[in-house]
Parts: sequence; structure tokens; C-alpha cells
Amino acid sequence: MNYDFRNKKRLILKLIRSCPFQTALFNCPLKETRKLSLIEKLKLVANMSEQESERILEYHEKCSKERNAAPNDLLRLEA
Repeated sequence: MNYDFRNKKRLILKLIRSCPFQTALFNCPLKETRKLSLIEKLKLVANMSEQESERILEYHEKCSKERNAAPNDLLRLEA
């Protein structure tokens, strides 16, 4: 991905706020993070390494491509 580290963190904060597909998949790396308080989320992202942020964004990019290709594949969604 071609984002600088600060923009990566901004995008991750947006993804933490909500899943772009309404319902996160069972293996979403941000699923449990969304349950944290705002302060806890901000601290988590502030302390996140560049490697971790890249891993999350790569997951999001792959997930988005797969879900856009098969929007009716409900078997992969959380029950």
C-alpha cells in the first residue's frame, strides 16, 4: 500500500470505527478492537507498529476485494 505511516493510522482508525461491510468476518483483526473504549482504541493505534498497521491494511484490502467479488457469500460472514 502506498500510504505514509500517519495516513495508515488514520485509515485504521476509520476501520476500527466500523466495518465497511456492516458485519466483520470472524477472523477480522479489528473485530475485538471495535469493542474497546475510544481512549483504548486511540492508545492502541498510537502505539501500533508500522508492521502491525501494514498487516491490518493488507487484511482489509484482501477482505474488501473478496467481499466485493462475492457480496452474497453469507457463509463467510459472522452469524
